[in-house]
Amino acid sequence: MDFLYERQSRRFWLFLVLFCVVQVCAMACAGMLQAWSARRILTEREAGAASYLLEKEIPPGLIAAAWNQTEITVEGRELLERIGHTEQNCSYLLLLAGQTSVPAILFLTVEGILFSTVLLSAAGIFLQRRERVYEKAEQVVGQYAEGRLENRLYGGEMSAGSHPRESGTSAGSHPRESGPASGACLPKGESGALCRLFGQVEQLALSLQARGEAEHRSKEFLQEMISNISHQLKTPLAALEMYMEILSEDAEDVETVRKFSAKSMASLERMEQLIQSLLKMARLDTGNIVFEKRRCPVREIVVLALGELRERAGREEKEILVEGSPEEEISCDPGWTKEAVENLVKNALDHTKRGGIIRVTWKRSPAFLRLTVADDGRGIAPEDIHHIFKRFYRSKSSSDRQGAGLGLSLAKAIIEGQGGNLSVESSPGKGSAFHISFFDL
Repeated sequence: MDFLYERQSRRFWLFLVLFCVVQVCAMACAGMLQAWSARRILTEREAGAASYLLEKEIPPGLIAAAWNQTEITVEGRELLERIGHTEQNCSYLLLLAGQTSVPAILFLTVEGILFSTVLLSAAGIFLQRRERVYEKAEQVVGQYAEGRLENRLYGGEMSAGSHPRESGTSAGSHPRESGPASGACLPKGESGALCRLFGQVEQLALSLQARGEAEHRSKEFLQEMISNISHQLKTPLAALEMYMEILSEDAEDVETVRKFSAKSMASLERMEQLIQSLLKMARLDTGNIVFEKRRCPVREIVVLALGELRERAGREEKEILVEGSPEEEISCDPGWTKEAVENLVKNALDHTKRGGIIRVTWKRSPAFLRLTVADDGRGIAPEDIHHIFKRFYRSKSSSDRQGAGLGLSLAKAIIEGQGGNLSVESSPGKGSAFHISFFDL
């Protein structure tokens, strides 16, 4: 009897049980009343017959013996037949039944009418309320179909943090909707089949909404990515176009060809790096990358990350110092972690003047291992420090005009994707320090 878990059904069921008990009691009272009436009438008839016999001077003992006589004789049956008291002619019995049964029948009729009226009225009220629940549920489900979840089927109104996503349908476009539904169709805390059904419909609506929002975010991300790629490629493409025009005009000048061929290669390399960074960010954002963690030495990751950057540091007259225990290990994806460290070192080189020093150090504490990339460059302005990890963000004071603003955001996504943390400390004119923290013990 699962329907008893629902409040309205439970109340209606209890009403029917109580009303049936009242009906049984009323019928019992009617039966007792009829029996009392029959007993009273029979007693009066016996008193009348005894009075008549006493007037005819029949001895009282004989009368009393007659009332107590249970043996039936042939003469007695013949006498009753002669006076018409037979089964075929029971007018006296009908008279007795009329005197005793008619009040009971009237009482039961009235009681039955009242019973039916009350029962049908209660059933009508219950069904009307249930119909209103169904109409409200239909209205809310219609809103779900339009992508609006400000109302709930079950358990009260939507919480403040759950906002419906925008849809192309206006709020009043539903043909069956006379106004916005308020509250839930069923109150919170209810159970039963109807509540479970409404709960499942609501879960389905929330699931569809989450899927729609995910698709919407994916479309926005794709549009943003295409826009960013287009915007970032404009500069190197324009430069390439200019270089090609110069080369076509001065094709005989060997020095010009050499110079602008090198610039063309630099632009192509920048475009390649930009596209690779964008593709990596796209894979990280869409969750298509599974980090393959394993235990590996920190020094090995740092050496791989520095790779060609030492050559660049030498050309720019900058120094890279490495300090840390060679025995220290961390659990990470070596390839992606090397990418993050490399981006941090590139950023340090970009913002350090000639003669500057970049330090890559690591140290284990009781709770985590921290790898730091620090420089003695110009530092980060206070108004920029909260935005440096945003994609394509470039401070106004940055002299790195060739950068696209993806290195730090890519590094942060890689580290946090492996359960680590990337933070920064910086003061203008005193350099910056980027801290990678891994919490594996």
